Amino acid sequence: MQFFNFLFLVACISRLTIAHPLGLQDRQFRKPSSKSVSQAADNFARDAGIVSNALNTLPAMTDKKKIQSTAQKAFEAETDEDNQRSVLAAAAGFSGRSPDGKIKKFTPTVLKSLKEMARIGTPASVQKNVPIIEEVRNPNILPSITQLSNAAMSLSGLGKKAKVLEKTTGSSKIKGGDDDKNGFSSTKNNSSSNDNGDESSSKSSTSTKDKEDDSRNTRNVAGDNNIDAGRDPNDNDIN
Repeated sequence: MQFFNFLFLVACISRLTIAHPLGLQDRQFRKPSSKSVSQAADNFARDAGIVSNALNTLPAMTDKKKIQSTAQKAFEAETDEDNQRSVLAAAAGFSGRSPDGKIKKFTPTVLKSLKEMARIGTPASVQKNVPIIEEVRNPNILPSITQLSNAAMSLSGLGKKAKVLEKTTGSSKIKGGDDDKNGFSSTKNNSSSNDNGDESSSKSSTSTKDKEDDSRNTRNVAGDNNIDAGRDPNDNDIN
């Protein structure tokens, strides 16, 4: 009896599956509402702004706890970006494939570097990781966020445009250290030039002095010859 009940249950499930083969897929990939898309675009821009602010301010920080706190907030915001990305990607469909692909490709690099700064919290970790993040984020992630958001909102019938996200400039503040090094090098070169100048001047003075001594000796010899020339040859005969 139980065996027949089991067969009946299997038959019912099979009929439901045949009648509605795409029901589960539709629920999984259902396009989000226009309200959800609008909210996701705003949240994405907000999260990106938190990360950008951290990248712009971290290079000036020296306190370990402050560096760790700022980097951790940026890490959490970057992590939340993926939730917003998935909503926008579902709404954008094929038109959002390219920007969505770039975001997914480069986000792990950003997360890894933010996590390292949050863990270590030293200026050295900031100097190392901020340029790494900006190298992939400025040309790839930031414009892709705007493109994906616009594609999603356009297909959702929304009349607004996504916020254009500005590139961060934290790396330019770190490069100031190179200027100091160049300044030191310049100072060192100037010092070397001065030393060479002093040495050259000293050699010149010595050479001039030697020439003066030679001139005196020449005059003395000439004077002695003149004295000898002025003597009477008969003086020798007298002697």
